[in-house]
Amino acid sequence: MKYRSFFTLLLCGGAALFSQAQAKENQEPLKGDATKGFYVFANICNQCHGAQNLHYGDLLKIGIPSKEILAWAGHHEVPDGLDDNGNLKKRQANAFDPIALPYPTEKAARNANAGDLPPDFSHIASNIAGGTNYINSMLLAYQTPPPDMKLEPGLFYNPVALTHHRHFKMAPPFEQEAAKTLTYPDGTHPSDAQMSADISTFLEWANDPSHNARQISGGLICLYLILMGVFACLWRNRVWKK
Repeated sequence: MKYRSFFTLLLCGGAALFSQAQAKENQEPLKGDATKGFYVFANICNQCHGAQNLHYGDLLKIGIPSKEILAWAGHHEVPDGLDDNGNLKKRQANAFDPIALPYPTEKAARNANAGDLPPDFSHIASNIAGGTNYINSMLLAYQTPPPDMKLEPGLFYNPVALTHHRHFKMAPPFEQEAAKTLTYPDGTHPSDAQMSADISTFLEWANDPSHNARQISGGLICLYLILMGVFACLWRNRVWKK
């Protein structure tokens, strides 16, 4: 009888721990993927935002196929000097060009966005207070304004964004048709929460696209110095032995 009570208690305790673990797992934010975040950026964010310090070719570092990169770059035009009449020439972007704003001029960008210049995404993950945690929360925080609040045309109610801005003019990005029809290369149609997590992870990577390469280089340099130190000690011992 005592053993039966002991095992019953053990099973109940195990079940309770399992339930707590499941609840914790369900409460944890979705894990983002920088590669998938690129597709959110390319299809949704890049309609208004650029990443001037990021080059098309950098996307190879997160596994975007070169054919896709060149095809996407080919949809954008960049300045290419002046013609014989002094007029600005343009050409298709290539892997060595920066991902610029999708507008010909800053004035055109402001005119298309209610007077605001869409921020560059190169270092927004480190420049904005709260970083990617804020970005992830903000993208999912759009709400219908309270009944006693009247918003001017072109403004949107987002309690998280209003902690950083007096007025917020960015329309809900995941309500665009491009977001509703977005499909990742693996065939999945991401939820709003997944797109938010993925673009946040992409922006964190874009803030320092050479981070992983530097870590690998640093490791190799340390290994080289260790090996050289070992060889130097062996050579010193051999010389002194003689």
